[in-house]
Amino acid sequence: MRTRWVTLQRILQFRDINFFGKKLSALESRRSLYYLNADLLPYLEGQTEEKDVLCGIQLMDKMQPIKIDFVRYLSIISQFCVIGNPWKVLVGYSASSSRESYYADYVSYLLGLEQEDREQKFDGFSMKATFPRQCWKQRYAVLRESVERLKPLFMLTGKEKNAFASWIDADYWLFGLIYHIVFAGKTLKDDLTGLDNTVANEVEEKKKGDFYAKAPNRLGNLRERLCRSLAIIGAYVQ
Repeated sequence: MRTRWVTLQRILQFRDINFFGKKLSALESRRSLYYLNADLLPYLEGQTEEKDVLCGIQLMDKMQPIKIDFVRYLSIISQFCVIGNPWKVLVGYSASSSRESYYADYVSYLLGLEQEDREQKFDGFSMKATFPRQCWKQRYAVLRESVERLKPLFMLTGKEKNAFASWIDADYWLFGLIYHIVFAGKTLKDDLTGLDNTVANEVEEKKKGDFYAKAPNRLGNLRERLCRSLAIIGAYVQ
């Protein structure tokens, strides 16, 4: 018990500063907490047998490819599982700048640590109940296989043709895939006819609106993508 407490104290110290005295980014600070529980580390990192469940796919943000933050999806979907209403997730986090606190609180909740704000938001979510016998591991393997199968439909871009063009594209695909495969334990149907066109048409329609395209992570826009992704992907799983 003493050893674990000392380890916790040291990790929390390094949330603010690293060995070279360089201030950690918000994401780096949050990720330092993942190592408090070795069993949860691959869950939070989105890995199965040390392989990325998203097959290394990135996201174009401000014209640069960035790693997709898997905890962003896990936290939002976990809260959705509790409240059952996509239009009520992220209450109190309308500002994009405040959402890192939300993601960090999800990690803290799973680890049994104190959260920063709105401590009831994940109450009712249970890893043991949602993933009995750690079945998320097997479901992560299914998700990876599904992403590999769907990659040709994603219309990936970037220098290596390995990145979603925007948050809009990524969310329309990933919210539904992660929820239905990982949280609900379903699999893709054999016949995916029309799926790519349905997603492409919705994404294109959203990008036509300048206001939407300039503020894709506005809370109402994000919730709408969550809602539509769950519905669209839901028609292609069994």
